[in-house]
Amino acid sequence: MAQALDFPEYCDAARGKTRVLVVDVTDRYDEADQKRFATGAVAFANKLNAGDRLEIYRLDNRPGSLRPFWESCVPGCRDDQEPGKSMWDTSCPRVTVDRDKNEFRDAFTVRLRSVLKHDEIMGTEIIRTMSQLAREFQNRRLDQLVIFSDLIEYSSYSQAITAFDAKHVAELQRTLRKKLADVPKLSQTEVIAFGHGKRLGQDSPDDNLRAKLKFDVGGQIRRFWEWFFKEILGVKSVVVVSNYN
Repeated sequence: MAQALDFPEYCDAARGKTRVLVVDVTDRYDEADQKRFATGAVAFANKLNAGDRLEIYRLDNRPGSLRPFWESCVPGCRDDQEPGKSMWDTSCPRVTVDRDKNEFRDAFTVRLRSVLKHDEIMGTEIIRTMSQLAREFQNRRLDQLVIFSDLIEYSSYSQAITAFDAKHVAELQRTLRKKLADVPKLSQTEVIAFGHGKRLGQDSPDDNLRAKLKFDVGGQIRRFWEWFFKEILGVKSVVVVSNYN
């Protein structure tokens, strides 16, 4: 169950953005995954601004129970922020605001560290999770959606990994056009998905063929998700990358 909204007094409906971070917890992270996740999390945090609303979700095998495990408004002093500097490099005139910024940063770090401690889960419901998220934001603005995942769907929709070829993609696209025709569009949302190109939790030297996706398979997966976000969810823009920095 989600906790109450932290620092609610700082949300700025007029100037703040709503940003969502979705973290894939279906596989245990190896060292390479942890580094990529940590780098991406820092990049994400550096783009936050005072007045933004942040929601963090887990991506697992239960999309029907999608709930944010942390929600917070972002403390800070937007009017005193110098051009070209992040809010973290700006000292606020009021000591209490700087204190709240530090508390927010600590809480953000604790929440993300807790994500690193999870057991492997059977099933990765990316399609249903994203569709459910679109329904959750049907009547709310969502400006930015950032996802950390290897983007390997493992559900009743698709269980293909090395067999994720053009034929499989075409069949999956036909299915989703029919099944998800009523999913609300996220026309204001910019999507960044990072973690693509390597299977989560599989980077041991003895298992490199499983860890790193073959070029053609990785390309098919990337192009499929670009199609999914553009056509099924109708997002403003989508970028699928290995690293977010």
